[in-house]
Amino acid sequence: MASQGSFWLNPLVSASMRPLVSLWATCTLLVGDVIIFALVEDFDIPFAQAAIFAAELPRVRDCDNGPSNSCKNPFVAMTAWRYASNNLRRAVANLPESERQMHRSTIALIAQISAEIETFFKEPTAETMMIAVGNARQVFDALRDWMTHSPPTRMQLDGEAVRVGLPFLYGGRSLRLPSHPQAQPGDAEVRLANGVEMPVLGFGTWQLIGQQCFEATLHALKIGYRHVDTAQSYGNEAEVGRAVAAAGLPRHELFLVTKLSNPEEYTALRARFEAQLRELRTDYLDLYMLHSPGPGASSEATRAAWQSMEQLYHEGRIRALGVSNFGPEELESLLSFATVPPVYVQNKFSVYTPGEQRVNHDVSIMSYLKDKNIVMMGYSVINPWPGVIPPLQDPHVTAMAARKQKTPSQVLHRWALQLGAGVIPKSASAARIEENARLFDFSLSDTEMRLLSGMVTLVESTVSNIVPKWVEDSFSLGVGV
Repeated sequence: MASQGSFWLNPLVSASMRPLVSLWATCTLLVGDVIIFALVEDFDIPFAQAAIFAAELPRVRDCDNGPSNSCKNPFVAMTAWRYASNNLRRAVANLPESERQMHRSTIALIAQISAEIETFFKEPTAETMMIAVGNARQVFDALRDWMTHSPPTRMQLDGEAVRVGLPFLYGGRSLRLPSHPQAQPGDAEVRLANGVEMPVLGFGTWQLIGQQCFEATLHALKIGYRHVDTAQSYGNEAEVGRAVAAAGLPRHELFLVTKLSNPEEYTALRARFEAQLRELRTDYLDLYMLHSPGPGASSEATRAAWQSMEQLYHEGRIRALGVSNFGPEELESLLSFATVPPVYVQNKFSVYTPGEQRVNHDVSIMSYLKDKNIVMMGYSVINPWPGVIPPLQDPHVTAMAARKQKTPSQVLHRWALQLGAGVIPKSASAARIEENARLFDFSLSDTEMRLLSGMVTLVESTVSNIVPKWVEDSFSLGVGV
C-alpha cells in the first residue's frame, strides 16, 4: 500500500452465478389498526461493476498522482472514489459468510481505504489525497477482474421501508403523468401555485446554437413538445423564436420560458426583457426567471430585478415568475421581500445531485419546495456535471434500463418526473429528441424509485454516516460497515 508498504491482496472468489431476475413476495404490514399489504421485491444490484466503473473513469485516473494540470478538480475525483468504495463495500458485505471469513484481510483493506477517503474530505490536502488514492488504486487494481466478472448482489427491499426517508413530492402534488403509448410530450402538466398550467416535459436548448438550434426546436415542436426553455446566456433566443414562428402553432398552446442571465443587467431588467421578447417573436412570456442569485439573493440589484419582474407580471406580460440555481437560503432571502413569490425553481437534478449542485446533507430542497408550493424543474438530468460520473453509463442505471426495456435517459427522466420535478432534456439529434419524448408509456415501481433515489447515498455517505439524512438507506450502507 502507498502509505504502509506492500500487502498481499487475496483475490476474492466469485460467488455462484445467479439469474438476473427479480422475485416478488407479499408481506403484511400493521399500521395502527389497519392491516395493509406490501410487495417485497428482490433486485440484483451491480455493486461490483459500479465500483470498477467509477474507479476507471478517465478523469479519476487523471488524478492518480494528486493535484496537477491534468487533475484540476481533486474533489470531483475523490467524490467518484467515495462512490466506488461504497459500492465495493456493499459488494463484499453481501458475500456469503464463508467467503467473507476467507478474505478478512482484503475486506479490512477495503475498510481502510474507505476511511482514508473520508479523511481527505475532513482534511483536504495533497497528502491525504495521495494516501487515499494510492491505496485505493492498489486495491482496485488487484480486484479488477473480480469486480468486472462478479455477479450482481441480490438484495431485498421490503414495503415498510418506503415510509422512511425520501420526503420528496412523492406522487407529485397536482402533477398529472399520463401512462399510455399515445401520450404526447405536452400532455403532462402541473398547476403552478398561481394557477398557471405548465407542461412538465419541456425542450431544453442549452448549448444549441444557430441553425442547429432552429432545426432541433422546430422538430421538438412538430412531435408534440409545447414547453421550450432558453436563456439570455444561451445566445439562441432568436433561433428559438424563428422555430416557434415556423411551427405555426397557436401561441396559447405554447409555454415559452427564458432567463435574465447577466447580473449586470439586473438593475435594467425591463430593457433586456423587451429585447428578449423581440428575439422570441412574442408579446408575453409564460415564465421568466433570474438565472442565478447574481451578486446575492438579498442584494439591491436582485431586489430591483425582482421588482421589475413583479411589475411585468402585473402588466400581464409574464404569466409566472421563477429562479434558477437558487438553494433554500437564497429562496428564503428572496421570499423575505417578494410580493409576488416565485412558483418555480430550475436547478441541477440528477441521481447524484437531486436538486442542488452540492447536496445539502441536512435539508432536502424538494421537501422545502413542497412546503413553499414551488415546483422544481430539473436540468442536466443525464449530464455528469458538476461531477465526473456519467449517469447514462452507470451500471446501476443501465441495469434498471435493461429491466424496464427502456433507455437510460428515459429511465432517469421518468424518475425525476415521478418525484414531482419537471424536466427539460435537450438534444440536437432528432432521434434523441423523440426518445426523450417517450416518457409516458411506462412507469417505475416504488422499489425502482427507491433504488434510483438511493444512489445519492453511494456518492455522499462515509464509513461512519449515511448521508444525505433525508434519503432512505436503500442499499444498507449502514449495515456491516
